[in-house]
Amino acid sequence: MEQSAEILRGSKAFEILEFLAGSRRMCKIEIPNTDFCWLSILLYIQKEDSETYLVFDGLKGFESILARFPDGEVRVEYLEIDGIPCHFYSRVARSEPKELWLSFPQEVHRIQRRIFYRLKALAGTEITFQIDAEKQAKGKVRDYSLGGVAFLADQPLELKKDDRVENLCLRVPSGRDWFIVHIPSAVVRRVEKEPLNGSHLYALQFLDMTDPMRSSLTRHIFEQQRSQLRKVGKPSPFSKALS
Repeated sequence: MEQSAEILRGSKAFEILEFLAGSRRMCKIEIPNTDFCWLSILLYIQKEDSETYLVFDGLKGFESILARFPDGEVRVEYLEIDGIPCHFYSRVARSEPKELWLSFPQEVHRIQRRIFYRLKALAGTEITFQIDAEKQAKGKVRDYSLGGVAFLADQPLELKKDDRVENLCLRVPSGRDWFIVHIPSAVVRRVEKEPLNGSHLYALQFLDMTDPMRSSLTRHIFEQQRSQLRKVGKPSPFSKALS
């Protein structure tokens, strides 16, 4: 057991997994001690014949892989809305083309540290914010996560570590439109000059995000993660490079 983990069982485990199903949060499922892992979504929780099951989005061709591992054990990982990683072990009860049924886990581990998946930004992604009441700044986003953003500016900005900025707007190209999220404030965590191109790198940590903001950004990041994995051929149908 991890020393920093909170162990949830019974009704508490049911409550947190019920929320997972309702949030449609991406999960990583893997067969322990193998290279087989993939992304999925917990669709719903089903009670049947005095047993409780977790029903995930199915994976085509999984039956042939499962036949090689008769004990049917899998590990499921996901991030809560505030970036807290969770995981549990379960066993495959039933595998169908569109649904994967797992037995309800005996316990769910919540690790008491935040982990944010950092997403490489699409070309054209930008961040704007107020340095003070009169000055607005803009940068080309290099990468971003639920916790913050790293961006480049051609000219140095009047920012130093631990400065606070407000009224941030993250804009990401989305087809012919934009995905936009507004963040009330952020704190500067990193300031340095890029030696190769002479641009200036800044990293901001998001603050004061509301639950709707956090939920919208979380869903966007996981959708982009899944899209990028698909473009590079993962998972097809399995990959070990999803963490």
